[in-house]
Amino acid sequence: MEQIRLGWTDAAMVAGAKEVGLSPSIVGSFPRKEAALVEFFMDDSLQKLIDIIDTKKDLKNLIPSHRVSKLVRIRLEMQAPYISKWPQALSIQAQPSNISTSFKQRAMLVDEIWHAAGDEATDTDWYVKRTVLGGIYSTTELYMLTDTFPG
Repeated sequence: MEQIRLGWTDAAMVAGAKEVGLSPSIVGSFPRKEAALVEFFMDDSLQKLIDIIDTKKDLKNLIPSHRVSKLVRIRLEMQAPYISKWPQALSIQAQPSNISTSFKQRAMLVDEIWHAAGDEATDTDWYVKRTVLGGIYSTTELYMLTDTFPG
């Protein structure tokens, strides 16, 4: 897993290509290199979360607030191996050319979590719940960057 050490960089993409037996020149196929890498991670993590939602039967037994909490935790734990390089990913996401995709991915994440919690709101609560959860998720994500407590 050399790529983790290399962060969200061209070098990580080259190392990843080599690891799976591809020519490093494949990296040239991605004009938005680092952004594409972060976006892939976000999309892949969302799909993994959806798979967990679809297969974990114990989630259905939780009350909605606990289900939301558990799903946020599961999703954030997917970032744990990359936490030392996550500020770089956030910086890439915050670039003007990437911000709209970043917001879209975050919106899809909180929407999936609320759907998994059984939310059926169709009024302004729909927007409020997703905005609040997005804020909580982002705040927790930022806290993870400064948390030095083991475990």
